[in-house]
Amino acid sequence: MLVTQCTRIAELEKENEALKSKLATNSRNSSKPPSSDGYNKPKPKSQRKIKRAFEWRATRA
Repeated sequence: MLVTQCTRIAELEKENEALKSKLATNSRNSSKPPSSDGYNKPKPKSQRKIKRAFEWRATRA
């Protein structure tokens, strides 16, 4: 009985990991189209560099 429980637990843990990885995929990290993201779309990352004030002053000095 203990052996069957241990094997069942191992199977369920493997299935759990597979489902977690499936949930973590979106259009950015898989080949799914952006329309499949639904309402939980990832925020777009800005292509612009953030220029901080101290960096600007250092280049002006």
